Amino acid sequence: MPIENEQVAADDICYYLCSNYFEAGDTTKGNQVGKELAELQLQRLNYFAEMDKEHLNYVWNQLGKALFNVEMLREASLVGMNRSKMFEPDNSGAMGAVSFAEKGLLANTDYDEVCRKLKTVFVENYRERSSFFTNQQKFPVYYTQLWGGGTN
Repeated sequence: MPIENEQVAADDICYYLCSNYFEAGDTTKGNQVGKELAELQLQRLNYFAEMDKEHLNYVWNQLGKALFNVEMLREASLVGMNRSKMFEPDNSGAMGAVSFAEKGLLANTDYDEVCRKLKTVFVENYRERSSFFTNQQKFPVYYTQLWGGGTN
């Protein structure tokens, strides 16, 4: 998978293949590939989070897909962990929970900062886009629950 600098676009199959490394017990290869994939998606999410509202209206589905991909990598790297522990909020920030406590391969990345920005986008747009944020086919609703369904 020549994913460095997106020589070949990292499509859905790359994320599933990375998950398979973890499932097969090869955490070294899973972390190596996963960190590259996560970095690509975190850059994309950061870009979306900094867009003005007019332009953001054109990329909601891509934002949801990128966050799904990041979440798939995080969950895959936490293989064997109890699912309830996997989704415990990280309450260490002043803004309330913006991410999950268990980071997996997202530790030592911009994950928390990107989530902080995305939470702001979420809160500012929840009323108008609640059907998007609550649609588990378009947006990872674990984040909707984490961020309070727009009530924060």
